[in-house]
Amino acid sequence: MWKRTLSHFFCITFILLMAPIQFSVARQKGWLAAVPRARPEIIRDVKLEAAIIKALYEGNRDAAARDKVRYLYNRVDLNGDGRPETLVYLSGLAWCGSAGCVACVFQMVEGRYEMVTHISGVETPIIVSQKRVNDWNELIAYVRWGEVEGHTLRDYYAVLQYDGRTYPAQFPGSPPLRAGEKVTGTAYFSNVNSDEGGLPLAPGPRPRGRRKP
Repeated sequence: MWKRTLSHFFCITFILLMAPIQFSVARQKGWLAAVPRARPEIIRDVKLEAAIIKALYEGNRDAAARDKVRYLYNRVDLNGDGRPETLVYLSGLAWCGSAGCVACVFQMVEGRYEMVTHISGVETPIIVSQKRVNDWNELIAYVRWGEVEGHTLRDYYAVLQYDGRTYPAQFPGSPPLRAGEKVTGTAYFSNVNSDEGGLPLAPGPRPRGRRKP
């Protein structure tokens, strides 16, 4: 009898702990509609493509071409120094799974792109919050489920904070957006079709036209 009572106690306690989070999610979905959205860049950046291939494929362009990876990118100043970083979203079977796809942040250093972070489990849009930690903007994205402090959370918005060197490696498992917090920022990569959206990371050569006899 006491075991059943104890089990009911833990179940009720867990439900009470989860209720504010679930209620927060419902409210967060409401404010998401009000967050302004930025359109991705539409012109290829060859130097950025080379930096992505170097970081993720060790420079093997043929491997990237075989994976048929596509990318979206936006330039946004994440650390307030007046110089934009580059936020990248990658799609394709090689970089997407049940938890989402992959995003990267690149920073321009002495005229070349250097990767700041590689983030997995990304569901779009990615919201760049106006709130900063260690001088870098927080990143927010939806998570289907994740383990946070020993609890399994589902259907919530996770927050990535810069630790002074980089961002955490994934959204799933990162802390949830605080209940009742009003978010101000900009949403990037909204309404992405993971199969067709974006620019080809390693496009093949253009077919040559036939010469006239």
